[in-house]
Amino acid sequence: MELADAIKYGKIDYLSQHDYYQITGKSVRIHLTKGQKFKILQYRAEGQYLIEFEGEVYGADCSICDDDNAPETEWWVKVIKDSSFGWVFINKETVEFLPREF
Repeated sequence: MELADAIKYGKIDYLSQHDYYQITGKSVRIHLTKGQKFKILQYRAEGQYLIEFEGEVYGADCSICDDDNAPETEWWVKVIKDSSFGWVFINKETVEFLPREF
């Protein structure tokens, strides 16, 4: 089974904003055999995920990830006031969601 085309970022603990948006990794194909596992690190958009496979990080189109068990993204916002800070979980009880306008 293939996860289709992927961008290999390598063995990293941090993906910079520049590398995330400029796609600086190497284009590769990931081949999975029965029993191999990969870890979903983050849903990006448009069916793209950041995944970890065999200790390396990839940006990949993952059609097998799009099912009823797909991960849900949670949004947390760090609030800083003077010298204090805290975290707010974002949901419909904590913020007002407005329609997007372009």
